[in-house]
Amino acid sequence: MQKAVKRALVEGAWTTFKMAMTPPAVLPDMPRHEEFEKMTTPERIDRLHSLRVQRAQHMDTREVATKAFYATLTPSQRKVFDLETLEFLNPQRRMHWLRHFMHRGDPKQ
Repeated sequence: MQKAVKRALVEGAWTTFKMAMTPPAVLPDMPRHEEFEKMTTPERIDRLHSLRVQRAQHMDTREVATKAFYATLTPSQRKVFDLETLEFLNPQRRMHWLRHFMHRGDPKQ
């Protein structure tokens, strides 16, 4: 019975984690240079601030979901998770992910 409850907890946390890690369907567009040329300096600052706030909100969602998922893992699962997520701190790995994210397709582009 306890294992079934634990499994349901992990599955629920996994679903939440997976949804939080999925990039939004519509990403906020960075204004093109031509658009920036038409803006005043305060307008550019406001636009960039708005983008930064949106990114921060998305990261906050990811942080909460990751911590909730991590809390459901066993100590041995946590070790595996720690090793796997450490890979994302590797600068080359981050660039691979960024290319994939920006192209929404083949990361080799």
